[in-house]
Amino acid sequence: MLKAVILDMDGVMVDSECCWEKVEYDLLKSLVPNWDKTKHRSVIGMSPRDIYQYLKINHNLKIQKDEFIRTYDKIAYTIYKNEVKVYPKLIDFIKKIKQNKLKIGICSSSPRGWIDLVVNRFDLFDYIDKIVSSEDIPGKGKPNPEIYLKIIEELKVRKKEVLVIEDSKKGIQAAKSAGLYCIGFKNGFNNDQDLNKADSMISSFSNILDINKLTKNFH
Repeated sequence: MLKAVILDMDGVMVDSECCWEKVEYDLLKSLVPNWDKTKHRSVIGMSPRDIYQYLKINHNLKIQKDEFIRTYDKIAYTIYKNEVKVYPKLIDFIKKIKQNKLKIGICSSSPRGWIDLVVNRFDLFDYIDKIVSSEDIPGKGKPNPEIYLKIIEELKVRKKEVLVIEDSKKGIQAAKSAGLYCIGFKNGFNNDQDLNKADSMISSFSNILDINKLTKNFH
């Protein structure tokens, strides 16, 4: 029986990835002169701390970690406070989930402060049961499954009672490695992401507003 739905934030709840695309690319290009679009795809879905470690190891990044994180936080504040929009029908979906007495979790590679900006801005706190961010599992970001194992423990549910919605290859790998049922979300921005390991696919939350139909895989 389905007891909990876990949402990724970026690219699932809000359209932040289109907001991040150019500004993040320009930032990393300024720090790594040979940075290009191919290299940039390799960091999509990573937390800022994981991006820093990746650049440090693979591209001899010179900037200090604290300065790198502060720069990301400054950009993030503007994006999440003023620019992002929730995807159509997301709020309706969340309300339907709660009406059916299911738990809702957010499991994101973003830092907790960024998640709180989104949850506060769109008045979602009353609907969310648990939030786990990249800061809760230092050094073990997606595609490592640890972030999902932690949130199902905090939600007090079993693996077979959980549905995850993810929009990135790394996110889907994390959910599947944790032994969870995962829906891939085609958001119109992630066409270059390989979502084939997802159990099923949607392109809109309107596709899953029928909760009875959604739960058929969990009986």
